[in-house]
Amino acid sequence: MINGWLNINKPEGVTSAHVLNRLKRAFPRKTKIGHAGTLDKFACGVLPVAIGYATKTIPMIMDAHKTYTFTVLWGVQTDTDDRDGEVIATSDVIPAIESILSALQKFVGVIQQMPPIFSALKIDGKRASDRARKGEDVELESRQIEIFELKVVEHHQHETTFQVMCSKGTYVRALARDLAVTLGTVGHVTYLRRDQVGTFLVGEAILLEKDFKMDHNLATKIVSAIIPIRTVLDDIPAVSCTESAITHISRGQSIPTSLQDQDMVFAVDKTDIIATGFVKDLVFYPKNVFINGV
Repeated sequence: MINGWLNINKPEGVTSAHVLNRLKRAFPRKTKIGHAGTLDKFACGVLPVAIGYATKTIPMIMDAHKTYTFTVLWGVQTDTDDRDGEVIATSDVIPAIESILSALQKFVGVIQQMPPIFSALKIDGKRASDRARKGEDVELESRQIEIFELKVVEHHQHETTFQVMCSKGTYVRALARDLAVTLGTVGHVTYLRRDQVGTFLVGEAILLEKDFKMDHNLATKIVSAIIPIRTVLDDIPAVSCTESAITHISRGQSIPTSLQDQDMVFAVDKTDIIATGFVKDLVFYPKNVFINGV
């Protein structure tokens, strides 16, 4: 069985699901495969893809900090807050760089953010974006996110490029929308690249073409690029296990540990990950067990 992660650089103009479906052809049938965080169709950049047992660790990767580079065009608002949407408002106000730099500080730290109505969030089992396209009223609730860093990379008269490091659940399109409002204008995202998800870096990712086809050479390249699960989880605390502990964990039972409380931990047998879980009151509780180690 093939287990591990792929660091894919998703091209613009295709959905994350499309990339995933194409990648499946590189692996035996019934191989489990999934990604850690959807990228908008117009966006590019890091798309972490899990293979086999690695799919059980997707939540751990999705919890990681993310870094994006994005460009905002000032004075034009679209219904999707990106370049693919319909123009719904314009403004003659084009913010000066001094005003932009001053406004950034209001968005750094823990803030409340209202997601875009054109998003993958589910409302009664249906995507908000699907409801919005049908003309249905979409009511979303604001969510707490954290912006760790937000800076200007480049500025021209009508557009500005930023880089942001943020927590999971952050919508860059919403950040651009709210920044424009703070500056007394409107705006939308014309370019969006995800530069980093945890240990996944765009500079190390496999770059795929928009219309890529899975041939033998590409399949060989992809399979050879699989990253071991433990490498990806290198910054997460580990519980070292004895033979007795491994037996208990394989049965889904908890074991004592010297680690303090941790929301995310993995259990190891020498070099292999045998389970992921959490620690509470000096006890490790397994959540996902990989019986043979991965």
